[in-house]
Amino acid sequence: MLACATSPKPPPPSFNKEAAGSGSACLPTTIEAYCSTRKCPTYDSAASFARQPHKDHYYYWIGTCGEYRFVRTQEGMGMGTEYFASDGKLVGSASLADAPMCTGELTNMIGVGNEGCTEQVAETGGHQ
Repeated sequence: MLACATSPKPPPPSFNKEAAGSGSACLPTTIEAYCSTRKCPTYDSAASFARQPHKDHYYYWIGTCGEYRFVRTQEGMGMGTEYFASDGKLVGSASLADAPMCTGELTNMIGVGNEGCTEQVAETGGHQ
């Protein structure tokens, strides 16, 4: 029997472009492609969405990583992190899944992320 953690703990920052690969046709590989199927989030809209109870995520973390701000949400099968410039514009996205995505990989990275910086979590919460 598997035990599930009940307290939100930020996952270690483990995304990097070399480990994640560059994506493929089944996943977006640029910010433009990421935003082509949805309204591109801003920092404010992503943080607001994360704070609201929603069927697509259980826990969230909001913080900074060097010059960037990030919003991370976790659901039952993985997590996603969006990175934003100081003006609130989306500059990167990272995904981590419990099972291989369409590329066969567990991670996918677009744009900039947390390479070379230490994440500082300023806010965390959870919804059941």
